[in-house]
Amino acid sequence: MTPKWFGPGGALVLLVLMGCEATPRNAAAQPVVREQRRDEFAGPFPSWTNVKTEYGAVGDGLADDTDALRRALAELGAPGHSPVLFMPAGRYRITSTLTLAHQIFLSVIGEDPATTSIVWAGPRGGTMLLVNGLAYSRINRLSFDGRRLASVAVDQSFDNLAPHFDTGNEYADDIFTDVEFGIHGGFKDFGFAETSIVRARFIRNTTAGVALGNFNALDIWIWHSLFEDCAVGITNNPGAGNFHVYGSVFRRSLMADISIQNTGGFSARGNYSVGSRAFFVSGPTINHPASIEIQGNTIVDSRDTTAIRIGNQGPGLLVDNTIRSLPGAQAAVVWWKSLSSGADVTTIGNTFTVPQPFDVNGRHVSIDDRTVARSDVDTPEPSLAAALPNHKRAITEVPRTANAAAIQELVNAAARENGNRPILHFPFGEYAIDRTIVVPPCDLQIVGDGWLSVLRWTGDGRGPVMAIDGPTRVTLRNLRIDGNKTADGVVAANVDQKDARLYFEGVQLSGSIEVGLHVDRLRQTSVDFVDAGHGSAQGVSVKVSDARATIYSGASSNNALSYDVTDGGDLLVSDMWYEGNATIGLARIRGTANFTMRGSQLAVPADRATAAFDVADLKGTVTLLVDGIDDRIAVSGQSAGGRVLAVGLMRPYRTSAFVTNNSDARTVMLNSRQRVERQGFLAPATTALTDIGEPNPAFIRDLLARSRSTVLPSRASDVPEGATDLALYRVLVDNGREDLVVTGRTRD
Repeated sequence: MTPKWFGPGGALVLLVLMGCEATPRNAAAQPVVREQRRDEFAGPFPSWTNVKTEYGAVGDGLADDTDALRRALAELGAPGHSPVLFMPAGRYRITSTLTLAHQIFLSVIGEDPATTSIVWAGPRGGTMLLVNGLAYSRINRLSFDGRRLASVAVDQSFDNLAPHFDTGNEYADDIFTDVEFGIHGGFKDFGFAETSIVRARFIRNTTAGVALGNFNALDIWIWHSLFEDCAVGITNNPGAGNFHVYGSVFRRSLMADISIQNTGGFSARGNYSVGSRAFFVSGPTINHPASIEIQGNTIVDSRDTTAIRIGNQGPGLLVDNTIRSLPGAQAAVVWWKSLSSGADVTTIGNTFTVPQPFDVNGRHVSIDDRTVARSDVDTPEPSLAAALPNHKRAITEVPRTANAAAIQELVNAAARENGNRPILHFPFGEYAIDRTIVVPPCDLQIVGDGWLSVLRWTGDGRGPVMAIDGPTRVTLRNLRIDGNKTADGVVAANVDQKDARLYFEGVQLSGSIEVGLHVDRLRQTSVDFVDAGHGSAQGVSVKVSDARATIYSGASSNNALSYDVTDGGDLLVSDMWYEGNATIGLARIRGTANFTMRGSQLAVPADRATAAFDVADLKGTVTLLVDGIDDRIAVSGQSAGGRVLAVGLMRPYRTSAFVTNNSDARTVMLNSRQRVERQGFLAPATTALTDIGEPNPAFIRDLLARSRSTVLPSRASDVPEGATDLALYRVLVDNGREDLVVTGRTRD
């Protein structure tokens, strides 16, 4: 486990692990909520470089624009040049590979994917765009048309010859058509990690839409995307790495929607598949573990009856999937076996149309799974969100020389345009903030050029740098807010109203002194984080009290304590990758708190005085689902009424107890595994851990309720008037005493 990227000022932001195993509801009762959002595209801005006006690109589909685009990419972000390259509508014909290498905090933005495309006119088998050593950058709103000649649309593959380790990148509103591979990641043996793929379209990708190539190709998060007529939608075979896919649609995959061979932690939540050969498959059967959760998916008319075929030890968890087989199908829908030692599989609330849906050769716990008539399954395909619209709002440009007082005047003036969602734009550069920027209740959009638009505290006291007063409908995007080790970063206060929503996507919190994220007194408000990062907290990284919050996906590292949930707090952490130090432990849960963690991989120091999961005086619940945990779980204190459930956990080889309960809390663990001390070529890599407690169905239903009701986030458009609708997109808040505070309290 080694650090791969250092953030601004040398502060460690994220660590990336060197890989995992190195081996060749009933859906009608609990429908999946699809994405609805008020988000929109903001730009272009005067600070962006226009590839036509500055470099002479033509974009008529006839001229060769290769040289113009190469020069534009080579100078992008260089001294004296903008970090944002804008490509107006056009068809940009290229005849050889474009390269974007060894850079950080850049953006390549098209006007609209429906009108802005890069078209391959080079030799058969070529690569259209090579992304090498790019970090925390965006490639958005572009179509890549391979014309059935190009092999790869985007090859994001780090050669490790110069910075940066490729992490934190975003591909949003992109289209990949008529290539072998849409996004081909990590095939130079390094990197391709913490990458968000959002509202993408993969059309006729003859090998795979997204392919992962090495054991550090980790945390690929794929959201609300379409895979149509591809051989495979998403795969790490051949290759390695792990991924998570959410709310996406697969149509007619020739081989499978999702395919793996090398093992790791995977999840598929809230997806829809129609007419594919299979939904989720692996290669040849092996004796190695792969933690997999398949939740809330709808799988319709797979050409193979066995829509899920997995040849490893698991542990696996299948919850609330609906799988409609073709007429006359009889074979098992779920086939899950390891080579000789058996697989651990837990299935809950799934709906099938065949009489014997399971074929599992290990421990199998089944609760509330059912078979219905094929005609009883009504499965319309959901509508995916289109590329973000550009409403061409009124824009106010912040002068690069503006101080805090001048910026406050601009904020106040823009806020008076409430109801029109005006934009206040910070061009790239550093802004010295010596007094708090106060954003009054309004619907202002505050937008930067990425993390090179920096608001840095230079005043006395703890600020904050920015205060957002609710009820608010403010949006922040593509900014860095730096507390400079003195001030709080962003404080959003009085944001607790009935049906209020706080939505944070691609937000990074780093280097806090006291707390990274503090969620407090939000009793009526939903708080959702997507593809979040929180790291290097000297105190608590995430603190939740008297509030409910969800982290759907993310990565974290080197916190003294990552999660502190107390005083009526309710936190669900999903698909998180953590590694590094944990001097106080990973999670501390106290009193009437509720804590759920699912699908996460947690590389923490083992056998220290404080357990990774430190649960004491519990009056609430702790639920751990298909997590890989390097240390242990300790329950203690006065915990009458407390309940703990662990399903499908994985741990390294240890001689110490995995779960200790020195309290009267009810504790159940089932279908969990531990690696063996010495692994042989054909010997099982893990052994089954002995179950703890009685797996009563009512108990399991109750403790899974939070996870089952929280499949996908909803960025809804129907937040009522007078209620907060606050959003942050790709905002870095760092070096704060508290980086980000969201609270129902009013500011003092």
